[in-house]
Amino acid sequence: MKKISTGVSDSVTGVALVHGAYSEYGFVWQDKTADESVYLSVAYNDSLSLTLVVVLVVGIGITIMLLLIWRELVSLDFKRKTFESITRQIARGRSSLPKGIPDSSGTLKELAYSFDSMSSHIQRLLKVQREMINAISHELRTPIARLRFGLEVMKDEVNDDVAKTIEALEGDVEELNKLVDEVLTYGKLEGGSLALNFKELCIAQLVDNILQHNHLLLQHLNVEVHIDENDLVLADEHHLSRFLQNLILNASKYANSKIVITFSQDEERWQLDIEDDGPGIAFEDRDKVFIPFQRLDNSRTRASGGYGLGLAIVQRIAFWHGGAVLIDASESGGAKFSLIWSRNQHQKTLS
Repeated sequence: MKKISTGVSDSVTGVALVHGAYSEYGFVWQDKTADESVYLSVAYNDSLSLTLVVVLVVGIGITIMLLLIWRELVSLDFKRKTFESITRQIARGRSSLPKGIPDSSGTLKELAYSFDSMSSHIQRLLKVQREMINAISHELRTPIARLRFGLEVMKDEVNDDVAKTIEALEGDVEELNKLVDEVLTYGKLEGGSLALNFKELCIAQLVDNILQHNHLLLQHLNVEVHIDENDLVLADEHHLSRFLQNLILNASKYANSKIVITFSQDEERWQLDIEDDGPGIAFEDRDKVFIPFQRLDNSRTRASGGYGLGLAIVQRIAFWHGGAVLIDASESGGAKFSLIWSRNQHQKTLS
């Protein structure tokens, strides 16, 4: 109730209905003896308009829907990361799925199990292939030994002309024996059951022994050796020696006049570099040389010797030492092979 000024020409003698905002209803009253009118109103302050109610309901519904969508997206992202992790494990050779895979009845688990089944099938095929190759390689040693013995006996019973042919055949038998040895070595390195015996080695002495043992193959080349005074490393002697011999002999096949062997180190790693001044390896072909039995251009044909397993063995030896083999261009124009392995990441047995 409040007094108002009506501003009418005649005095208000009755009651007038006035509609206000927000459902407010009021009446104007003026007594005959009063100078001012009185406004009487009743307002429902606790009431809500229909529009406001609709807006609130729609807003709450949209909020709930967005929260549900966000929860599903978070769950889907978690499943995606888990599935990605599983596929990476399978790609690295894991033969079975881990326990507790999310989305137990969903598509991701079905897809993961499909990958697992495919991986297991591939593992079985590779295992059968390795076992077959190893079995054949072992079985070949017996006829090779018989051939070698038979040729040796025949040399004493023939003339000089036939003896030369027999010597050539002995060379072929020896070449076949080396191939069998290469296949067996690569099978052991690839099979995942190799035991390494890490110990302190003197690189200078190791390199010198290899150079002396292969001096006939290297006598036409100038071999430069650059090794630090502190040349002790932790490595498996047999396999590191095989690594160096393969790379040195590989360099001797393509070098024109010079091979450079360099050993360097820092606080975190050791590095062995073998360089030659031959034709080098094209950038796009540097990954291919580590593929077993892989051949590149005409400069690296079977006429230069070898079977395409030497560098594959080199790469596997580097892997078993926790390192890597890198290929770069040599300063003298040929190829540069580098073995880099960590001081801190060696183990006595890797599996």
